[in-house]
Amino acid sequence: MHTKVWLYEDNAGGLFIGKENGPWYDVTNTTSTFADDAQAYAADDTADWTVDCYTDEPNAPIVAAWQDGSITYPDYVGSKYPGIAATRYIGS
Repeated sequence: MHTKVWLYEDNAGGLFIGKENGPWYDVTNTTSTFADDAQAYAADDTADWTVDCYTDEPNAPIVAAWQDGSITYPDYVGSKYPGIAATRYIGS
């Protein structure tokens, strides 16, 4: 499995995860972690998810990425450091 899952955080603390071409899920109020959700999403194991799903990419910067069990923090134009909500969701 080499699917990369991105974590987005908007200015209001809203959290979204998505793959390169979507869809994107609103995980703002989930009780799980980014690692658990990203692994399930990469494996297409989302049939039981009850969070909102969008076909358009969130209007928010990417703050982290998950791939093959590792979380990284992108360093490129348009990305930013995780805020409070993302830090809690990531678990760091």
